[in-house]
Amino acid sequence: MSYKVELLIEAQDDLLALDRDQQSKVVKGLLKLEIAPEQFGAPLGSQKDSNLTGFRKLVVGNQNIRIVYRIEKQSVVIVWVIAARAEKKCYKMAKARIDSHPDRDLAGQLESVLTTAWTDVNDDS
Repeated sequence: MSYKVELLIEAQDDLLALDRDQQSKVVKGLLKLEIAPEQFGAPLGSQKDSNLTGFRKLVVGNQNIRIVYRIEKQSVVIVWVIAARAEKKCYKMAKARIDSHPDRDLAGQLESVLTTAWTDVNDDS
């Protein structure tokens, strides 16, 4: 089965802001999402303080870039964030994006994802 990968406008801007080498790695990751987003990305599920159900992350570029996405329909993947992990940049950008996103329910779920990811990053330190 083939999936259609769609990037939010902000995610498109994220991609363009990366250097060419990083863009290349992200594009390879996006191509994987077209084939099997369930296989290549890790589920972010539910945790005690947050509902992460439905969101996934794909790690690319020597584990320094995150692609946060959601499978919206059986054959559509929506990419919310593409950003470097360094200095928690991707999580700060995503938090701002959540606050301004018109779909508050979906934005709330993404906020939970980022809270968990932020915790994971701090635990890795």
